[in-house]
Parts: sequence; C-alpha cells; structure tokens
Amino acid sequence: MDYLELSIKKLREEDKKLFYKVKFKYDFDLVIFIARGAYMIGEDLARLQDVPCLEIYASRRGNNLKDFLSPLLKRIPTGVKKNLRKREMNSSLHAKNIERHVEYDENVWAIYRTCRKILLVDDSVDTGHTIKNCRDTIEDFFPEAEVKVAVLNRFSKSAKVTDVDFYLYTDTSILAPWSNDSRENTDYLNRYSLWHRKHASDSISVVMATYNGERFLREQLDSIVCQLRDKDELIISDDGSTDGTLDIIDEYMKRHENIHLFKGPGRGTVENFENGLYNTKNKYILLADQDDIWSKNKLSVIRRYFRKRDCTTIMHDAYVIDEDGNEIMGSWFDHRNSDSGLLKNLVKNRYLGCCMAFDRKLLDYILPIPDIEMHDWWIALLSEKHGKSIFVRNKLIKYRRHGGNTSSLQHYPLMRMIRNRIMLLINLIGR
Repeated sequence: MDYLELSIKKLREEDKKLFYKVKFKYDFDLVIFIARGAYMIGEDLARLQDVPCLEIYASRRGNNLKDFLSPLLKRIPTGVKKNLRKREMNSSLHAKNIERHVEYDENVWAIYRTCRKILLVDDSVDTGHTIKNCRDTIEDFFPEAEVKVAVLNRFSKSAKVTDVDFYLYTDTSILAPWSNDSRENTDYLNRYSLWHRKHASDSISVVMATYNGERFLREQLDSIVCQLRDKDELIISDDGSTDGTLDIIDEYMKRHENIHLFKGPGRGTVENFENGLYNTKNKYILLADQDDIWSKNKLSVIRRYFRKRDCTTIMHDAYVIDEDGNEIMGSWFDHRNSDSGLLKNLVKNRYLGCCMAFDRKLLDYILPIPDIEMHDWWIALLSEKHGKSIFVRNKLIKYRRHGGNTSSLQHYPLMRMIRNRIMLLINLIGR
C-alpha cells in the first residue's frame, strides 16, 4: 500500500488536479463535502468551479478515540505510523459498523434545492459505507439531482459497496493536515472552524413557557416577533393557562406564521420548557420568559457573537425591573458576580435562563431534563462540561421581577440548596 503525506500547500495542488479531472467530464453546480476532513478539498473545488459549497456530517462509533490519542500520535515516528495506518486500512475495523449517523443543516441546504448536478467530496474512501450513506441522504433531499463522487484516494475494497466517479490515487494511505497526527492539524482545524461559522445557518428557535401570563405577555411578544427572520421560530409551550393567555397567543399566531403553540405537560416550569425544547428545529436556541422585555437588537447581537466567537453558549447581561417597569438593578451580572466555570457555577448559579442562547447540539445532553428544580442551571452546567460558554456585557433584556414569578431572588434553605447541588452533580456525571 502506498503512503502519501500532504501539507496544506501540497493539498491545494492535489485539489487542482482533482478539479481538472472532474471538470473534463462533469459540469457540477454544487459541492457537498463530508465533514472537516474534506473541507479544504470541497472549498477548493467549489471555488475553482465558482459554485456553492455545503457540508454533510457522517460519523461512526469510535471516532473520538483518535481525538483522545492525538497528542500521542504526533510523537510516533513516521515509519511506525505508516505501518499502523497500513494495518488499519487492511483490517475490517471500519466495516464493522456499516451504518453512519448522517446530519446536515436543512435550513442552508434548502436554499440550493434547484441544483441538479452535485459533486460529493471526501478525502478517501475506505469501505465505501460513508459515501453510500451520504449519497443516499443527498439524493433524498435533492430527488431531481444527479450525484457524483470525487475523492483523492479510493481503496479497491470500496467498489463492493459504492461507485467512485473521480479519484487520483488507489489504495493509498493519506497523512494530511486534517489527520490528528499531522503537524498542521491545528492550523487546518482553525481554518475549518472559520469556514463553518461563516456558512452555517444562524436560524433561531425561541422557546417560551407560558402559564396565566396575560398581564405582561403582549409586551414581551411584541419585543420578540419584530426580530424574527423567516426561518426563525417562536415555540410556545403553555401549561394550561386559564386566563387570557391562550387568546393572546392565538391572536399573534394569526399574524405571524413562525409562532407555534404546543400543549404543555401541566407539571411545572421545568417540564414546560423541556416540552418546548423538544419541538425546536433551528441551530440556535434562546429561552424566553412570558413577562420580560427584549431589547430591539437582541437577536442580531446574539447572531454576531455566534459568528465571531467559538462558543456553545452565550450568556448576556440584563437590567432588572419591577412589575411597573421601574429599574431595580442596573446589572444582573454585578448582582450575581456572573462568570463561566463548571465548579463555581455548581456552587452558585451565575446563569439566567432568559439571558441564555445555546447551540442545539447541547440538546443531546440536555434532554430529557432530570428531576431538578432549575432547567437553566442544568443547561448551564452541561455547557460548561461539554462546550464553551462566554459571558458578554450587553444588556439585552429587561428582566421583570414581580409577585407572580416562578423563581425567587432569595436563597433556598440550606438543606434544600445542598440537595439541589447533589442532584445536579449526580445527573451531570451521567451526561
């Protein structure tokens, strides 16, 4: 088996060779590359053809092991690595799990439904199962399109599973910048992160939990709906309101197509928000109380931070007002000494649900929400554990405190506080 080592510069040269090989026979109008390993190949081919570029994700069990071993792999001599790669590629390791978990950003893909000649790009085809699963997914989404495959390398055994239309090498192991043991791995991943943040959908799902909130609901809805884009949505879960709340929601739903109402479980605030979260579809999720007031630029600021900062969760500051709208605190952050950190937020919660925005990938850890008292505390700790949280000083809401609030600014009794933290810690270990 041959062995090919590529730097970022050399990869660009190989991409040009592949492009001219494809261009001679296939005039494609869209490129879809498979995750970060093929990001630069896909970007180069799309740029040379002057067509859009999308990404698709296909994962299999065990991939996280390479990330874990990355520091060790960089210290292994090249000769040993070549032998290890040869053994891996000649084994049945990848073939044991033929099903791949395939994901894509539907909101972004929908813009390009009219494309008819799609080029699916990957770095190397081993067994062919990843390419097959991705190709099937693309053909389902673009039923009228033709899909062809281009890769740098094709292993002969993949022919039993799927066809590869364009390739440069056969049965060659590639050490490339996206490889964990490449010296350029960090540079490559930084480039990919910038591309991903720039091109990923920034559509938002706002989750509001309501219960007998007619008094302040209109003011809050007015402050939210004026900021929603076409692909955004306001998900309202109502826990059985008996006042005029549902009438107000119905009135707004008739004027705004992206407001959706769901019947809550009737078991309190945590499960009501959980019900709303289950019904979201967009990339970024914000929580909203029924009685606050959003600043008119809240969503634009949130989108900007997600584009510019590599983070999972954004926590912004807030003014605190009373039931008549009078300011009683100039900064929630100053009141709670807010900052990120798992341990410090386990000891004392610095987060506030109505000031949080987070990536939907956290839902894999958040849901279902265990039997705890505060959903926002749970989400915050999971973000600290599995992602990255940033605290920004922008005051983007007026957080209303009044007699009808379901949460309190006062401390719970000591034993209840201890119990809450023990329950959180037990559940965190399991997630």
